[in-house]
Amino acid sequence: MDDELVNIAQKVSRDKRWPKRIIPVPHGPQPGDKDYPVAMPPPTKVAPIASIEAVLDDPMSELEALLKSGFGDTHVVEMEGYGAAKAAASERTPGMVIRGVSDMTAHKSEEEDEVNQPIAASHAAAFAFEMLSHWGMHNDAPPIATHSPLGPVLTDDGDGAVMDAEPTLSGEAKTAGHVRDAGEPRGDRDVSASTKVEISVVLNISADFGPEDQDRLVRLQSSLRRLAGSGRIEIVEARAGSLLLLVADPDDALMKVGERQLREALSEAENVELVGMSTMTSYEARAGRLADLDAASTDLMRWPAALPDGERMERPELETLISRIEASASSTTALIGQPGAGKSALLSTLGNRMREAGWPVLAIKADLLDPDIVNEAGLRDRLGLGENPSAMLRDMAALGPVLLVIDQLDALAGYLDIKTARLSILLNLVRRLGAVDNVHIVLSSRVFEFQHDVRLRAVGAESVSLELPLERSACVARGAGRGRRRLAARRAGGHALASGAVDLPPTQQPIQFRAVRQLPTDARPTLGGTRAGGRRPRRA
Repeated sequence: MDDELVNIAQKVSRDKRWPKRIIPVPHGPQPGDKDYPVAMPPPTKVAPIASIEAVLDDPMSELEALLKSGFGDTHVVEMEGYGAAKAAASERTPGMVIRGVSDMTAHKSEEEDEVNQPIAASHAAAFAFEMLSHWGMHNDAPPIATHSPLGPVLTDDGDGAVMDAEPTLSGEAKTAGHVRDAGEPRGDRDVSASTKVEISVVLNISADFGPEDQDRLVRLQSSLRRLAGSGRIEIVEARAGSLLLLVADPDDALMKVGERQLREALSEAENVELVGMSTMTSYEARAGRLADLDAASTDLMRWPAALPDGERMERPELETLISRIEASASSTTALIGQPGAGKSALLSTLGNRMREAGWPVLAIKADLLDPDIVNEAGLRDRLGLGENPSAMLRDMAALGPVLLVIDQLDALAGYLDIKTARLSILLNLVRRLGAVDNVHIVLSSRVFEFQHDVRLRAVGAESVSLELPLERSACVARGAGRGRRRLAARRAGGHALASGAVDLPPTQQPIQFRAVRQLPTDARPTLGGTRAGGRRPRRA
């Protein structure tokens, strides 16, 4: 649920001005009458609603028991809200369900419903219009950016031939026109050199041709016009990477068609993939947002991914994560492993790899967040972002894939962090973005916490297990037939590397051991984890 809408709903509920918008139901009791079913002003509550597929009219039913056992915070049950919420989410539009409660689960009657249901609906409508008035005060319609053609403008001389308009230093095109679709009447069109075009939409296309292929761009423009039902759509500029099309669409026809429908139609008509579609306003804000994300991600992105001597250990789990991300429109993956397995180093490598590929990346070290953060606005401020991370990433994902990385969620698990809201804030962020197209999420946690904290399990992430480097090196030792040295290791307390019993080449030694070897000799037993005789070192 959109945070801003929730805040507005809470304000409207507190102010109690919304009842002034109630329109009385014709031929029924009027607000304030003795027989009006509720005292004025009617009570309101901003709370969870359960959307179900059956009428709930029996307080002793199995459905009622299920709600009590698994969804105890439910205040209202209804049947239509989920569809509306899903439609809003798919269109990346803020949404909220507002219900007027007309009856209780028990003691329902058709006579009371006939009176109460219209009144409840009028109350819900009044509350909704009061919310809309507040929303409109703080959210103006985004302006359409005005641009001159900066690249080759697709023009037509009446025969469908393409004319390239070379840009001038002022950005104004010397010649311009339009592309005539098949069947369009012939006719020359003279557009003056001062003509400017309003770019309103940016399309991110994955195709086997580039911005220099004018013939394919002309075909693509014709298809866009046909699919959207608007002959005024023009591709003003095409840029590489993958293929960005800056489009003038004065009728907003492409946005009305919708990204998913347009993606399917373009795939069938032109054999191209529509990766994303955003407004020009959002595209222009992209550079500043990328800089904010880079600054916010410093703690994890600069995490050492190599040993002190500069050597890097290849981890096959990295390719597993990348394959999962690239194989789906959206994904949520949990990287789980024992302490010391190298989760932070691997996530740092993943984040930097995807950023180098041009992806927006937000990487968060959960264990470094301030404990006094109580909501997403506090998280935004801690990260130094100009807007809430859920809204920023959702908007950026409209154009192409983004990556959210959250490291060390286990540090905030219940038994370690029971007094702060940090884990709930991060998990809510995951839930808001988990089903959004082009959003990919990778979390990390230790094995025990991931398996036993119900909140972590409820995320529904696919898991990737990160093997300890020690286990791989031990496999090498077993395969080398060094039984005598393994026996010496067991006599030294069962830790081969702590006793120095296994003499592996540097490239096959685990990260922890190679780091210890570079320390002074008298410091090694304390850091080794197990001394000769099997006793753990005392803490200082």
